[in-house]
Amino acid sequence: MSYAVLKVNDSNFLKTISKFRVDIWNYENSEFCNVLGCDYMFEGLDFNSEHYVIIAEGKLAAAARLSFHSKLETIPDWNAFSNLHQLLQFPVGSINRMVVHPEFRGRGFSKILTAIRLKRCLDSGMRSIACLAIGSRKETLINAGFNYYGIAEKHAAIDHAIPNEMNIMIHHLDGLNDIVSEPFFDLGNSAPLNPFRGANIA
Repeated sequence: MSYAVLKVNDSNFLKTISKFRVDIWNYENSEFCNVLGCDYMFEGLDFNSEHYVIIAEGKLAAAARLSFHSKLETIPDWNAFSNLHQLLQFPVGSINRMVVHPEFRGRGFSKILTAIRLKRCLDSGMRSIACLAIGSRKETLINAGFNYYGIAEKHAAIDHAIPNEMNIMIHHLDGLNDIVSEPFFDLGNSAPLNPFRGANIA
């Protein structure tokens, strides 16, 4: 299957990504949507972050966000990391808001988007990477060099409700140069596809 891995530079496409996220969260009955109650979600950080998408079979198959931070309080859902502040070396990269369409799960797309963002953090001089991950992604992130620090507690100050079983993960980037050439970073068969067309979510 051919697919395209793209960095989105068009701010107008952010609404498409935002709606895609909410559609997936609605499909999964995520607690995010219980709080949001809307068709799409914009965060201020969306306009100061890097966005990556995968297009497969002419459809939007996956999307993920990467943001860079010099202070704890600017990290998405920063309260989850407040007790681990001493473990974070700044500047910190945050990999967040990754969603994969149900039709395209099990094809390694989340792994590809994680690899791209890890490499970007390394190239950008980040010293740590912070991530809140659902249970199904915990082992993948550990294999990518992340350390696991428990389940995130819900906190009133967190921007959005944290769904159950969100794992606190931190990568210290030690030795990341050693795994850049490993298959984890193999982008596979990537080919440009047009146009952007969202897959239907049943």
